[in-house]
Amino acid sequence: MSILRRVVGLDIVPGSSPQAGEPLFALALVEEGRVTLRMERVPLSEVLALVGERGVEAIAVDNIYELAGDFRGIAEVLRRVPGKTPRLVEVTRLGDEVVSVEALCVLTGLCRGKLSPVETAELLAVLASRGIGSEVLVFEEETRIRVGRGRVPGQGGMSRERYKRNIEQLVKRKVAEILEKLDKAGIDYDLFVRKGGWGVVGATFVVYAPRERLNGLVKPESGHDIFVEISPVRRESIEYRPLGATPKRSARSERYTIVGVDPGMTTGVAILDFSGSIVSVFSRRLLSRGQLVKLLLDFGHPAVIASDVSPAPAYVKKLASQLGALLFTPQRSLSVDEKRRLTSGYPQVENSHQRDALAAALKAFNEYREKFDAVEQEASKYGLSIPLDKAKLQVVKGLPVSLAVKEAAKEYLQLSTKEELALQDIAQGGAEEQLRFYRKLAERLLQENKALTLELREATKRVSELELTLKKLLSVRKTLGADAEKVKLDSRVEQLQREASHLKAKLQQLEDRVSELERILLGMAFSKYRLAIKLSWLVEKTRENEGTLQELSDNIVFIDKSYPLELVQDLVFKTLKAKDFQSSVIVVTRSSKEAETLRRAIPPEAQVISLEDIAQYFDIGPIVAFESKELANALTRRTQGDISKIKGILEEYRRERLRLLKDLKESNLSA
Repeated sequence: MSILRRVVGLDIVPGSSPQAGEPLFALALVEEGRVTLRMERVPLSEVLALVGERGVEAIAVDNIYELAGDFRGIAEVLRRVPGKTPRLVEVTRLGDEVVSVEALCVLTGLCRGKLSPVETAELLAVLASRGIGSEVLVFEEETRIRVGRGRVPGQGGMSRERYKRNIEQLVKRKVAEILEKLDKAGIDYDLFVRKGGWGVVGATFVVYAPRERLNGLVKPESGHDIFVEISPVRRESIEYRPLGATPKRSARSERYTIVGVDPGMTTGVAILDFSGSIVSVFSRRLLSRGQLVKLLLDFGHPAVIASDVSPAPAYVKKLASQLGALLFTPQRSLSVDEKRRLTSGYPQVENSHQRDALAAALKAFNEYREKFDAVEQEASKYGLSIPLDKAKLQVVKGLPVSLAVKEAAKEYLQLSTKEELALQDIAQGGAEEQLRFYRKLAERLLQENKALTLELREATKRVSELELTLKKLLSVRKTLGADAEKVKLDSRVEQLQREASHLKAKLQQLEDRVSELERILLGMAFSKYRLAIKLSWLVEKTRENEGTLQELSDNIVFIDKSYPLELVQDLVFKTLKAKDFQSSVIVVTRSSKEAETLRRAIPPEAQVISLEDIAQYFDIGPIVAFESKELANALTRRTQGDISKIKGILEEYRRERLRLLKDLKESNLSA
């Protein structure tokens, strides 16, 4: 069963490279599991146009760097696709392993030996459509909309302030218009606004939806006063996900954290652990919630999201909901003095955004400190150091301290029912009894559990990915491998049918050509057509001593290419001389401009006209056929034109002579 309905497979043509200009690709299009198009040498620009035109869901390759030399370039290539951005699949990446195309042939049983670029492209498209390979995650599931001033006002004057006020009001209205459309469409977003004295200077929407969902909703603008830019958000680094796998976010550390957030054009973030120590403090411009979630999971489990103001901003509320974390807000917004007092002595703070975020996190920690201390006191009764972050979080959520600690110990130590009962008794016993129990238990579990928990998680994830890939490969082999020969034969039949259609079309063209030639030859028998030899053919034959113009029965030559004027002059003069200047030579040029230049350079016995003077003609290999009547009419029009010019010159000469005689007569009378 196909996972992707319409896939284009690409394999770069040998000798081509994205670093050496626009690369060429062999291409195969698979639709509903069938190969519907094969192309051998296609420029990348044409590939992208075809992808947009056919509504292709995914581009399948064996190496993504055949498209561009780096990750930024790959993102730009995908942005150039008109319409919906397709998914990019690296078929040779199975989980964390990269295999060769030849290995895929063996695994699937679809092919053998070295494949041509077109065969490789076909294999990649078929396998990707069946869910083999890994999707290359280039863009976030986010789109950025920027709204701002089209230009910055100049300096000085009342008109500058008036213009500035008008522009800021325009930007404000445009932001409100976009906000209303997103709300009506039910699309999640964050809005970062830069305010001015009269309205809004600029704003950025981070929309949590793909670019195509905004089509028809928000349009790009590039005006004199304001602009609206819409673009997908490129990831900070390249990521891969097996096709068909469900995206999962998981923390890279077992640590639970308290996160203070100060949202805005620049967002401040402070991360504390449950002991109150700073894990990280940073600030980023236009930091989306999606990007922040990834960053937070690198440091552990975000358990509490804290704000320094009450009520919390929408950004902070949505972040807490997205992470399933507790939301902490102070009873009243923290004053600047209070925030300075809370964060004094922390040199990590570099700006006001980081200060406000750290103040929020510290305020939350101080609020929960007593409960955290109570958990540690309860745990000390058992005489063993165990991770207590989860127990502290459960207490903050309302679970009794003793129950929270007991559950944490049970989970961490993986106690059996018997050991759990013993643990309850030991909590009431003496220190010596506790020590003996825990020493015995620790020898069995402590180091083993700590080392194996993370290893088991990674192994489970890896096994799941490999099982998924293996199932897909076996499915492809089962559904396609058994009928591999049939698939190849079907493809060959399709190819032969296309070739037959091409040959039929070519045969029809030749038949039409033969009919045309028959008509011209029949017309020549009745002097209906006259033939002109092409100068390019004549020059080539003259070099080979196979004939010259003066040997032709009809003295017509067509100058079909650009040649030196001296060559044409020499050719025409020799022809006229050979015929004792008794017959005319007709020279046909491609344009009136060429004809005018040639008339001034050759003897008047040669008649010169251009194709522009002739309504219809037939190009037949080395000759051009003209209707005799049409050619005669063109020559007559040309001659009449020349006669008119000569008459005009003579008339002008006569008027000039009369003027001179009049001037002379008047001069004699004056004398």
